[in-house]
Amino acid sequence: MKTDDCFQIAGLFRAKRALALVVCLVFWLPVAAHTAQTAAATAAWADNLSNLEADEALTLFKLSRDLFPDPGLDDAAYMACIDPVDAAAADAQERAAIDNAMGLIDGAMRRMGHERYSDIADDYERTRMSKMLTEGRWLRQFRLRVGECLTARAGQQ
Repeated sequence: MKTDDCFQIAGLFRAKRALALVVCLVFWLPVAAHTAQTAAATAAWADNLSNLEADEALTLFKLSRDLFPDPGLDDAAYMACIDPVDAAAADAQERAAIDNAMGLIDGAMRRMGHERYSDIADDYERTRMSKMLTEGRWLRQFRLRVGECLTARAGQQ
């Protein structure tokens, strides 16, 4: 959130910037702190996987979040649905398919001028890209498996 956005939200004019800044900080800082904690927990999870590289796991995590946005599901549900992918990556054939899928994602990101999938800041653009990417063979299977897993988890809550 930019400072000017905060001013507009608060409905204040330039003469009252100090008050608007205080209002923004009071409401924005807790959100930013929670986001940082969530990012750290997600990175720690990705680092502890045995077969997927951390950047691959984070890409699949973000991809699954974009494909199946559900505010009722926490990050742990998405992580649990990617854990079987990590286990399957021990198989050489599955690993080759994952490497191919990651290559497709990386190529698409380079063509768009991004280094990583998670670098796309525009949610709409990232969601649109996720749907296009998951038309590929392994990524289509990934989308189906994660969708089934998340549906089952949502039903448990």
